[in-house]
Amino acid sequence: MATNLLPRFRSRELSPVEYLSALIARIEAGLNRILDALAAGETPETVCDDNLLSLAMVDAAVRSSRERRTIELDDVLAASWWSD
Repeated sequence: MATNLLPRFRSRELSPVEYLSALIARIEAGLNRILDALAAGETPETVCDDNLLSLAMVDAAVRSSRERRTIELDDVLAASWWSD
């Protein structure tokens, strides 16, 4: 399991260059996993649909709080470009 880099950076255990290098390596590894899955014709571990639904839920919750009424997730999705 990967360790959290930020506490190590804040405690000066990692230099700024080491911290950024480690972050870049993690991003690169994640992107490579996505590309490998796509090349193999598989669904990547993370797909944008999951994230879009999460954002729609957050939007509905914020609007519900502001407007003091229930906001249906279907209404949020229907108002977006992603509703197809």
